[in-house]
Amino acid sequence: MTYRLLFLTIQVHLILLSYGQHKTNLRIEVDSVALNNVVIDYNDGINLHILNDSLVKKALFNLPLNGLYGLLSIQTDNGEYSSFWVNSEPALLKITLDKTGVKVLQKKNLHDPFDPTTNNIHAEYRIAIKAEATKLNRLYTTHGYAKVNQNDSLSAVQNELLKKIDSCKMSVLEKHADTYYSFFMAKNMLEAAIKLNPDPNYLKELRLFMTETYPSTFMASPEGKYLLETTDYKINALAKQNDIQKWLFTDEEGNKFKLHDIQSEYILIDFWATWCVPCMEQLPELDKLSKDYPNSKLQVIGINVDRNYSNFKEVASDLSKYWIHIFDDQAKIRRFLDVHSFPTVLLLDKDRNIVVRSTGGIAKAKLLELIN
Repeated sequence: MTYRLLFLTIQVHLILLSYGQHKTNLRIEVDSVALNNVVIDYNDGINLHILNDSLVKKALFNLPLNGLYGLLSIQTDNGEYSSFWVNSEPALLKITLDKTGVKVLQKKNLHDPFDPTTNNIHAEYRIAIKAEATKLNRLYTTHGYAKVNQNDSLSAVQNELLKKIDSCKMSVLEKHADTYYSFFMAKNMLEAAIKLNPDPNYLKELRLFMTETYPSTFMASPEGKYLLETTDYKINALAKQNDIQKWLFTDEEGNKFKLHDIQSEYILIDFWATWCVPCMEQLPELDKLSKDYPNSKLQVIGINVDRNYSNFKEVASDLSKYWIHIFDDQAKIRRFLDVHSFPTVLLLDKDRNIVVRSTGGIAKAKLLELIN
């Protein structure tokens, strides 16, 4: 048993090491007409990279591979969507745009995982979910997506249908657990449940399915480990819904504190990044709030999600001295608080309940109404 454990430990270490060394060798050629009318992005298994701006300057991309494949996607203004798997082999994609949509002029070492004519597992997958997916689409057509998610009874029907669809998916995916396609689709299923069906017990079921079904080739990869960490943070957040007082924060100077240590009546938490244009645009307004209100009334906490500390530090040093700055480069806090987009602003009252959660802007009128 000891030798077997040692062998497995070495195997997992080699898997992680190999992922750390892998990057894409991807060349993309797009004419100006197509470039102005499509969005080209690449998902490395953890992070999303928008490639349009870089294509103006370069066509060769050496991007991270946190799993066996990364997903290159092209979306047009009318919603047409094309996807290709990319690995570390030299790959080429040359496209243009005509009246029919995106036209692939040339491709090499790129594979469409969602083409049922070339991927038999995807064909089987689509057949398995068809009946329940039709019922779900009928629900949205009849009532509208927004109303379904705003009405408790309709939302309950939606969630039950989603669980039935997941059950159909798993019946197919577990038969092909040795394929990356199966892992990828199961990962998407779990990520969707995190966003759409926030039931901690159900998330635990899906997490168990992942860990019991898929080999370490997938689960020990950075992509697999990040998925499990994100799921655990979500389960933890749901278990402590609207209660973050026990979280031990560490500011940029290494000081540790909990929210109950802060004496301010209100706490405003801003999740921001230097690469996020709306974040940077609203920083002066938040900075003004931190100066206009005494610390006894309002404390502003900035949680930066940059990967580069110097970028964060350069901007933070220009903000008022009343801020508390936190560098969340490992994404632990934002995952715990279920923050997926930026900027996101949270306002906590004197009991440290979240009374405002605003994405894309600070909802200033509502904030001032509550604070005043």
